[in-house]
Amino acid sequence: MKKIKTSLFALLMMGAVSATLFSGCKKDKEEETVTPTPAPAPTKTELLTGKSWKVTALTCDPAIDWNANGVMVTNIYAQLSPCSVDDITVFNTNGSYVLDAKVQCATEPATTTGTWIFNSAQTVITMDAGTSNSSDFTILQLDANTLKGTQQMDFGTGVMYTLTVTYSKQ
Repeated sequence: MKKIKTSLFALLMMGAVSATLFSGCKKDKEEETVTPTPAPAPTKTELLTGKSWKVTALTCDPAIDWNANGVMVTNIYAQLSPCSVDDITVFNTNGSYVLDAKVQCATEPATTTGTWIFNSAQTVITMDAGTSNSSDFTILQLDANTLKGTQQMDFGTGVMYTLTVTYSKQ
């Protein structure tokens, strides 16, 4: 009889221990999956500033006699000299920019500085606002690697030309 009591006691103890273990392992609610909060998308100012931008494409509409040789062209980039296509522009967060001529052409300064501002919708960059060199650049694309836009120019011919410029991050 003592063996039965001992066995019964052991069985009851095992049951109590098992109940404690299983209730201790019970999941608290469902396992919560922690989804990391995605980083906010960069602002247009963050996309534009602090990078070195180099012109990698430049077209003109309508075609123009760019080299004054009677040949009308739309791909202005192909007409540019090597000392023009290596220039780097950096837009700073303080509203200034620096254009650095890596290989200086005979008629250009080694460095040009100026100011830039966005319009309220951040779709147009105005360079050197309030000066005789003021120009507007309408943004078509701005991301981490590409700045593309258009600019209206009259080269003194009485025709308004649309230049499409693509800058690539260097």
